Amino acid sequence: MDGHISNINMCTMLGCQLKLNHSLKTYFVHPSSGENVFVIMDPCHMLKLVRNMLQAYSSIVSPAGTVKWKYISELNDVQEHEGLHAANKITRKHINFE
Repeated sequence: MDGHISNINMCTMLGCQLKLNHSLKTYFVHPSSGENVFVIMDPCHMLKLVRNMLQAYSSIVSPAGTVKWKYISELNDVQEHEGLHAANKITRKHINFE
């Protein structure tokens, strides 16, 4: 499932709790069987959303520290200048994706 608001709202209506500042509940009870149905967000899509947010806002602050878009951009510049690439697969198309 992608992170579109309509999907998040559907999960909430079914009984999931996916919003911040609440106890996380990633499942709902199937109405016929009574079994738990777990909601799993698409990891690739979620990573792209984080990348887009990081590029748009320039930084993300977490309990572990601050992540800055310029770190990723500068890493790519070094890799292009040196002609060597770390095992991150970052290319110019990942930096200029808009």
